[in-house]
Amino acid sequence: MEHVLSHITLPKAGWIKRARIVGHWLDVWTERRHLERLDERMLADIGLTDVEARTESQRPAWDLPRDRFGW
Repeated sequence: MEHVLSHITLPKAGWIKRARIVGHWLDVWTERRHLERLDERMLADIGLTDVEARTESQRPAWDLPRDRFGW
């Protein structure tokens, strides 16, 4: 009996990597939007000033922190 899924091909590795990068963009964009909403007390709890938080939150989504994703 022939395997039913034999005609399905897996996407190329390059496509998977690009999909992961887009996923990281969305994660970072969401985190930066949340960062905008923190008050000074909350920012102090995580060791950031208002200026640092505002600067980080205004970075574009594609400006990924390389150290967080192992690149």
